[in-house]
Amino acid sequence: MLALALVFLAIFQPWWTLNGQSDTPIAQKNTEMFIVSGKMIEKVTYKDKTYLELATLPEIFTNFLGILLLIIYSGIILLSISFIPNILLRKRYFLVLISASIIFLLLVSFAFSYGMSKITELTLGGLNGEANLNVMLPTGEMTSMLSSWGLGIGFYLCVLSSIILFFAGIIDSLKGKKWPKNIFKRK
Repeated sequence: MLALALVFLAIFQPWWTLNGQSDTPIAQKNTEMFIVSGKMIEKVTYKDKTYLELATLPEIFTNFLGILLLIIYSGIILLSISFIPNILLRKRYFLVLISASIIFLLLVSFAFSYGMSKITELTLGGLNGEANLNVMLPTGEMTSMLSSWGLGIGFYLCVLSSIILFFAGIIDSLKGKKWPKNIFKRK
């Protein structure tokens, strides 16, 4: 259930972020990529005012995000279905369904990192990094901001969910073999 909750939470969190700050003039920039809406939101804070803007993304990338979201939904459905035999039938068919869910979630994680790295290579040089970037402020003037960017909390929640599913599958498998009771039994 924890893994299911984490995946559900992950789809509403940013999967990639960029944060920048300048001292002269005092300004901040925050950019977040959301997988659910397929949007990248840019927020600039300057002179105690916040300005929001939707970044322009190539259509092929937004279509790609839509496919990733379908894969995540499939993983959520498979994970939910994996509980039914345990609850209703008291049988453990968990291994196939949890394995499929893990594969789906890892597929999404790897596909997103690959796709996002291709987009960021064109503009920033890589998926993760740090550099001074020239940013246009709402007044039209340019400033240099020390910026860092990389994968966001949504991505890491998806990976964490996969890890939890993996260990839950191992624990359930070991429970079925009556482990660790057999190890500590005297002969």
